[in-house]
Amino acid sequence: MKKFVFSVFFCMSIPNLFADGISTPTPISFQKPETVKQQVADDFILYAEIEQEVRDGKLIKKHKTEESDRFPLEWTLYLDHSEKVREYIEEGGSEDNAETVKYYYDESGRLRVVANDYGDVYGTDDEQIILLDLRGQILQVNVEENFVNKEMGRNEHQKKVLKEPVDFNSTKVEFVHDPLKRFKKQK
Repeated sequence: MKKFVFSVFFCMSIPNLFADGISTPTPISFQKPETVKQQVADDFILYAEIEQEVRDGKLIKKHKTEESDRFPLEWTLYLDHSEKVREYIEEGGSEDNAETVKYYYDESGRLRVVANDYGDVYGTDDEQIILLDLRGQILQVNVEENFVNKEMGRNEHQKKVLKEPVDFNSTKVEFVHDPLKRFKKQK
């Protein structure tokens, strides 16, 4: 009987040995829809809270800039008072176009939201918000595209919800999981 109880206990514990304090990973396709909806809602709340903390001056700001031959580059870190990164921003552009990528981290330091904005002189103004679960898997990508339709003589506007990020201006969005290391690497 002792052997049976130990075997059952051990087998039930195995998934938790590898979880690092997070529940056992479940592929998103196997998660219940209400769980995914709640995670999406949680990511949007985190995004809004961090943006509000930045506006209210509650986070510590560190900033670097570099002037290159082609265009200026900027990197910004926002840290909470325990020195955990809450937001990391990379910006760059030229006279023709500009791109900003903002990374948002939860209190445990996990990347949860990536917001990517791209604009150019032709009237393109695209934004995508990539929402991630606790394991860093993509939950949802919200894309908003604004562009000038010269043939129709008007501005066009589209909103989409996708499963994969869009490559704006042939640039693939990177997921920065260690923003301090990336920031320190800049000049």
